[in-house]
Amino acid sequence: MTLLIDAEHLHLRIAGRTVVKDVSIQLRDGECVGVIGPNGCGKSSLLRMLYRVVRPQSGAARWMGRNIWEMSARGFAQQVAVLTQEFAPVFDISVQETVMMGRTPHRSSWAWDGARDRQVVVECLERVGCLQLQERDFALLSGGEKQRVLLARALAQQPRCLMLDEPTNHLDVRYQHELMALVRGAGRSTLVVLHDLNIAAQYCDRLCLMHEGALVADGTPAEVLTPANIAAVYGVDAVVDAHPQTGRPRVTFCGVLG
Repeated sequence: MTLLIDAEHLHLRIAGRTVVKDVSIQLRDGECVGVIGPNGCGKSSLLRMLYRVVRPQSGAARWMGRNIWEMSARGFAQQVAVLTQEFAPVFDISVQETVMMGRTPHRSSWAWDGARDRQVVVECLERVGCLQLQERDFALLSGGEKQRVLLARALAQQPRCLMLDEPTNHLDVRYQHELMALVRGAGRSTLVVLHDLNIAAQYCDRLCLMHEGALVADGTPAEVLTPANIAAVYGVDAVVDAHPQTGRPRVTFCGVLG
């Protein structure tokens, strides 16, 4: 498989505190890679370095062999789309207009929305099951509806790669599974930060487990989600078995370790 993202020895300090320590991570064409770990372990900071919001103090990140900081913002956005935890527009904006924002990397600065742009917006809204919402005010949608619309916006960029920072945060169980199924069904290489270990086990091909800024395990869900790893990183006792329907690892938490 083609190596899309190749990041080596990333190191980041914020306000005098090291938040990412010598992390190397890769994403290959067609993979869905989950970044997991406790709150404050550096997951989101790592992702921000990979989508060019924060520069590392050391290390390098490459997109198909090219330093991401040498790419234009527009060129990078044509390859990578990002779905962050929060999107709060400062003015009223419709669902259709929200998704149309995803077409920005494919238009010149002052170009009007073209027929192709409108077609892509409709196709992406249909893909996430939100076409019927296109005239609605984005701010008035439910949390699950908002995340599906934001996924449509990301898909409207027609990227090769999706980067998602805790996309299931604040969603109920149904919407968590619905959103991750849509992500997997989109057919894009995906790097996603997740909290729920069972969601990560079900939808990701590979997991990267972080602890105190460092990458401590990288492998298949079965290789990473072991009772020993969970105890060392999360401080909880857990039983891991195979889900009877999917065969994927299933984590049952048994209590906090003393």
